[in-house]
Amino acid sequence: MIAGYRGHTGADYLDFGLKLADEALMPRTERLRLIVVIHDGQPVPRWNECGKEVTDWDLSQAYVQSLERRGIPVIGLFLDNDTAKVKRMR
Repeated sequence: MIAGYRGHTGADYLDFGLKLADEALMPRTERLRLIVVIHDGQPVPRWNECGKEVTDWDLSQAYVQSLERRGIPVIGLFLDNDTAKVKRMR
C-alpha cells in the first residue's frame, strides 16, 4: 500500500511514470530537480516492437540513465523485502 492506495495490476509501467514526471519537471526553473520513485513491484510488461521483444525494464533503465545525464537524479524507494528483487531494482 502506497499512500493509502493498494494496487493490484500485476503490470507496473515504470517507464510511463518516469515520462510523466519528466514532462512535469520540464517547465520548472528550480536549479535542483529530481524524481522520487516509490515502487512496490517490478516493471513487468513485455511487447514486440518491430519484431523485437521490448520490456519495461529496458525502457525504464534507459530513461533513468537519460534523466541522470541531463542532471535530474532519480531516487528510488522499493517497498519489498525479497533480496533478489531488491538487488535487481537497485
